[in-house]
Amino acid sequence: MVNLIYSKNRILPTVEELQFSDETPVDKQLKNDIPNLLLSLLADIRYLTTNAKVTHAEAIANQERTVKQQAEESRLQSEQKAKRLMEKLREMGINPDQIQFA
Repeated sequence: MVNLIYSKNRILPTVEELQFSDETPVDKQLKNDIPNLLLSLLADIRYLTTNAKVTHAEAIANQERTVKQQAEESRLQSEQKAKRLMEKLREMGINPDQIQFA
């Protein structure tokens, strides 16, 4: 993880302290922190994107489960209606198994 605490009052190295200097003071830690910060942000974006994909997949799975449950309930209701109809036909003296549909 990147340490995002940066002290503005930190003393920069002098020209003499820098080995290969163009005589411009450079904060080497800042040079390291910026790429590390960008990598950390990229990792967070990937993490959030992955979480969004998982959440979306879970929502789709829940939706599919609901559709299957509704289809099963509808099938059971149709079977119950057919049984009730067959019972009523038998009460009227009609054998539902002998009915032929054209």
